[in-house]
Amino acid sequence: MTYDSHTRDRYRLAVRATTATVAAGAMAATGWMAGAAAKEGQAKAIAEQQAAQAAQAAAAAAQKPRTILRERPTTTRVTTRYVTAASSSSSVGGGGSVNDGSDGGGGDNGGGGGGQSEGNSAPAPPPAPSSGS
Repeated sequence: MTYDSHTRDRYRLAVRATTATVAAGAMAATGWMAGAAAKEGQAKAIAEQQAAQAAQAAAAAAQKPRTILRERPTTTRVTTRYVTAASSSSSVGGGGSVNDGSDGGGGDNGGGGGGQSEGNSAPAPPPAPSSGS
């Protein structure tokens, strides 16, 4: 078989058709893969967004403490204390009169306070303790 122009033209046509088919297939495959990757990326983005929202909601829920009201038993405690005056034996002995100091000193102005006064009904204080020698 001889190689003439007619055969050559048929081979050229076959190569063009094959090249066009392969190019179209490659473009379609590239588009399909790009779409699948975009869809997967979008799904990942949606999943990440939902996870972020869930984490944010969990953090917000953790920040707000929940108040739980309960009926707790109560006890009323009453303490009564009676306060009385000190006994008369521990009170200080009778006093005297108050002098304004214009009188000049000495004399009986009642400054000792050892004895009983007219209006004082308290007993005299006990004697001072001895040193023991």
